[in-house]
Amino acid sequence: MADTVTTSAPVPPDAVVPAAPVTPPAARFVNPVTKTVPLAYPVEFNGIVYTQIGLHRMTAREVADFAKSIESGGIVKPPCIDAPQEVLEALDDDDAFELDKAVADFLPRRFRATTEKLTSGAGAPLSLS
Repeated sequence: MADTVTTSAPVPPDAVVPAAPVTPPAARFVNPVTKTVPLAYPVEFNGIVYTQIGLHRMTAREVADFAKSIESGGIVKPPCIDAPQEVLEALDDDDAFELDKAVADFLPRRFRATTEKLTSGAGAPLSLS
């Protein structure tokens, strides 16, 4: 059996070839601060098993959006948590408590007084506030 070779038509020399899309430059942290919180009781969601949850420092934009979300009420997940809300709601309470203690270190100072009340054991977890 003979191999079949497919070729495309030659491109005329005066043809205009569209340029690849250019990604606009984006500012980023030079030395990003992250932390991983291991889960004693892993959670599965949407086919992914979460054995740990990552945290990162929030940008000014994330803080502004977070503040607006808090003002509007309802469940607000801090944007420093790298997991879906559904995973946070399914966490074992001990894992949620450990995550909340770690999250407090990743929130801006302006939110820390509020979070101290929540992580003292007398309130809803930060991840569900």
